[in-house]
Amino acid sequence: MISVRHDLLTLGLFLSCLFLTACDSDNDNVIVPTATPTNSPTAARTATNTATSTPPPTATPTNTPTSTATVPPTPTATATATVTPSATYTHTPQPTATPTLSPSATATATATSTETSTPTPTPTITDTPTITATPTITATPTITPTFGVLGLRRFNIVKKNSPFQITGPLGPGVTLPIATFQGQTNGQVEQGFFEFRAGQPDPQTGIAIIDVTNSSEFLFADASSFPGANLVLCIKPILPALNAGLIACNGGLPGITTAQNHRLGQIGVDGFTPDDCASMNGSIESSNQICATGMVGQGCRTNTDCDSTTGADDGVCGLDMSHCTAGKSGEACRNDGDCDTAPGEEDGVCGTPKPHPGVCNGPLVGSQGPIDSDPGAVVIAPNTVPQLSGLPVRLSIQSTLPCVDPGPGATISFALTSGQATSKIDHFSNGDQTETAISPGHNFSCRDWQNPNGPGKLVLNAPALDQVPGGGDAITGFVFSAE
Repeated sequence: MISVRHDLLTLGLFLSCLFLTACDSDNDNVIVPTATPTNSPTAARTATNTATSTPPPTATPTNTPTSTATVPPTPTATATATVTPSATYTHTPQPTATPTLSPSATATATATSTETSTPTPTPTITDTPTITATPTITATPTITPTFGVLGLRRFNIVKKNSPFQITGPLGPGVTLPIATFQGQTNGQVEQGFFEFRAGQPDPQTGIAIIDVTNSSEFLFADASSFPGANLVLCIKPILPALNAGLIACNGGLPGITTAQNHRLGQIGVDGFTPDDCASMNGSIESSNQICATGMVGQGCRTNTDCDSTTGADDGVCGLDMSHCTAGKSGEACRNDGDCDTAPGEEDGVCGTPKPHPGVCNGPLVGSQGPIDSDPGAVVIAPNTVPQLSGLPVRLSIQSTLPCVDPGPGATISFALTSGQATSKIDHFSNGDQTETAISPGHNFSCRDWQNPNGPGKLVLNAPALDQVPGGGDAITGFVFSAE
């Protein structure tokens, strides 16, 4: 069974230029947050007393989707969902020592990737969501072979079969590869790899604990030559990661499903209130751009924009406090007017504007996917029972190679499965449609575990709200294949 927790980083994980937030062509090391880069902080804003929501344009896909899904990063709200397991198992735990994590040296060489692609139309993605999935897993084994200690498996990542991809921006069900994953160590490009260490499977359940003991210093997807993307996604594993995941030698280990509702409601519409959003574990987009009193829920930038009638002086713009991101940068603010450098300048921006002010985004919800009954199923994800750490990584978006360590503030935890990774976004791009994406993984082999050329594919899909210019959504997909 799987529950998923979505950590809201200043990275929204998946790409601030593509799914992380706040990506700038002049910033060579952008951490993936949840900001929407399509709103310029210096642009003059015109207040409106009518909240509007513009549905995304309808795109007619000209390519064939690479996957179909029944369920959709960013890399951006924090939420926890728990699915109660129907059965329990015991396992032989690995050592529970806590490793001391420290960043690797900054790379100095410049690597180049030559991926090319010419899709039509070309979406421009500007932000990345951040994801932490916390699965609770129940294995349902059907056979009980006996294995010794599995030992080490070097998992070499085959570039051509390991894409970083997005679903949705080009049309319903259309999945577009943006780049492929490679490795970088000491500034030099290499074939990416992980090193997994598995203990002895439990004789009753067939479950063994997996540690991630080594990897390339960085795994990266170079989309710098992709039209409209112009970014490099860098992933730095923080190792060793003890008790990172499980392998089910007898099968029965589920995949991972994530889902998010872009619009649970809108403040001031049909009586929907901030308390309603909070009670549903939602988060309000651009709460500093809507009226808290007076014309509740309407767009605003100063208190007078919210007055119920001209001169009433009963309006308050902004539901909560934030900090100025333009104008009086760094100062506390409730609305854009608080950040203007002088009265009437209209050069202030409070907080990080998003495209649908007042819309209540639902939490990221995780659940157990379809049961994978085949032997060799793997899940690497944080979990409380059993105590698993997942794969801690630092995720960042850069304009060029080489990848550099973005620092501890960009640390998140990946949740990977060799089963099926499914994601769904309801009210996709704040419209009325649902977008889904499915990525199939491929199981490992306990009998042939130590073979570096053995089977195995790990996948991750996640929703990325408001990551496409104009307020569009996307589902981000990570594929690491050894085949």
